[in-house]
Amino acid sequence: MKVWLIGAYGIVSTTAMVGAKALEKDLIDKTGLVSELKPFKNISEYVPLKFEFGGHDIRPLPTAYDATLEHWEMNRHFDRCLLDEVGDELRRVRA
Repeated sequence: MKVWLIGAYGIVSTTAMVGAKALEKDLIDKTGLVSELKPFKNISEYVPLKFEFGGHDIRPLPTAYDATLEHWEMNRHFDRCLLDEVGDELRRVRA
C-alpha cells in the first residue's frame, strides 16, 4: 500500500511509519487493528501489510529517520528498539 503523508516529518506521520514498518517485520502484534475484526477476516489476502511511504514537509531534514529520531528524543513515545529495527526503511523516506 502506498501512503502519501502531508507533514511527513511530523510526530503523527513518523510514529505511523514506525508502527507500520514494525507490523511488516512482525515486531509488534496486531491487537487493536480494525483489520483484525471479523468483517475483515481475509483482508490480508487482498491487501497485504506492506507499506511504501512518501510525502512532503517544510522541515529541512534529510530523511524520515532524522525526523523520527528528533521526536523520539523529545517524547520517548515508543520503544527505541523499534526505531533501531526500522531505521533503514525510514532512511529511504524523503519528503
